[in-house]
Amino acid sequence: MLPQVCDGVSFDGVAAAGIDLSGRLLRRASLAGAVLEGANLSECRLDEANLEQAKLAGARLTDAVLYQAQGAGADLAGAQLDRASLVAAVLTNASLAGASLAGADLRWADLTDTPLSARQVVGASDLQAATITGIDFSGADLSGRSLHSNGFANCRFVGANLSKTMLHAARFINCDLSGASLAGSDQGDTDFRGSNLTGADFSDAKLLRGEFAGVALSGTRFCRTRFEHTVFADVKLGEAVLEEAVFFKCELEAAKLPGISFAGLDMTHSRFVSADLQGANFSSAILTGCDFGEANL
Repeated sequence: MLPQVCDGVSFDGVAAAGIDLSGRLLRRASLAGAVLEGANLSECRLDEANLEQAKLAGARLTDAVLYQAQGAGADLAGAQLDRASLVAAVLTNASLAGASLAGADLRWADLTDTPLSARQVVGASDLQAATITGIDFSGADLSGRSLHSNGFANCRFVGANLSKTMLHAARFINCDLSGASLAGSDQGDTDFRGSNLTGADFSDAKLLRGEFAGVALSGTRFCRTRFEHTVFADVKLGEAVLEEAVFFKCELEAAKLPGISFAGLDMTHSRFVSADLQGANFSSAILTGCDFGEANL
């Protein structure tokens, strides 16, 4: 029988399927390649433990702490991770098929190339700053969640509800957010490069230093949206719906926006240097401090 305290112990390659290790202190322990299918690791402390390539299918890890655990390539299919702390854990290229993550803390977790369902992720208690790739969140409800510093790559959010989310420093790289609602969201340094925002709703959102390079904006709604210090180079802003939007100190240098309507909008201190604005409508717009140097009007 193992002692209660097993900190730093090596169990590399051990075959002990079904073993009961519940409540043990396994901080910085190494279980690399260990075969522990169906094991009971509930309430264990696995802080900074090495779980790389470990076989933990069907294991019980309820209420376990895996802070900064290294689990690249681990098999956790069907495992119970309810209320587990996975803060800053590395679970890249891992298997979590059928695993339960209800109430799990995924802050700062790296789940790159680990297949998950939207239901698994949404059921977690906290997702802030997690790195997530290739997941289909279409139709999912993430409203009101803090997604500060999250990294999403190649994910689908078609028709998803992201309203009133905190998205500071969040990254949506090559994601499909068509028809998604980001109404009332709070964004700062949010990166949407290469993503599809067709028909997305940003009504009443606040965006500080947003990044929209190469983004599809056909039918995207920017109603009462406030942009500050946002760059719109290489952005087809003319395809979006702009109603009562504010563009404060925004950068539209060399933007190609012929025929666009900024009528009635507040464009204070924005720069249109060398922009193509032929036929643009600025009637009743607020243009205080704007720079139109070498623009084509």
